[in-house]
Amino acid sequence: HCVHGAQVAVKIVRPDTALSHEALHDAFAREVAAQAALLHPNISAILDFGVLEEDLVGADRGTPWLAMEYASGGTLADAGAMPTSWDAARALLHALLDALAHAHARDVVHRDIKPSNLLLALPGDLRPGIKLADFGLAWNVGSSDRHLSALGTKYYAAPEQVMGDRRAQGRWTDLYAVGVLTCAMVCGTA
Repeated sequence: HCVHGAQVAVKIVRPDTALSHEALHDAFAREVAAQAALLHPNISAILDFGVLEEDLVGADRGTPWLAMEYASGGTLADAGAMPTSWDAARALLHALLDALAHAHARDVVHRDIKPSNLLLALPGDLRPGIKLADFGLAWNVGSSDRHLSALGTKYYAAPEQVMGDRRAQGRWTDLYAVGVLTCAMVCGTA
């Protein structure tokens, strides 16, 4: 990152054929607002965001982007990244639940907890540890505009998400996904 001097990961939003240009920008703005408002050691920090000022390969001028802290260990979904001992699984779950407690206390529900949204920052990274990332489906509990049309990841989605019941979703929706993640970790199927 030019200003902070830190290695970063850059997320560039690809056009979605189901969304208009304006809807895509609005959805991205909600994602940035949700994630940037959460300052926690186990939530990936957003360092900067904006829109591309020129065309890049695969992305046109005006495409939204964000720069977040880099996690050199990849994601929990990557081969060999799953905890191999109960102590490691417990530490990972404690960090994830602590991150969710922070988000939930600020009325943010993630709605897409899964191994590929858990980043592993190694000792040489800016802030080592597990990082909850990708708040693209997150919503604020107090918001009347919840944008709940997206399901999330079907194997980790709570029944109320699968059924599309907007009023039934809440903090417990994330906890359901944590339960599925825990089962997948201890069974070695994540």
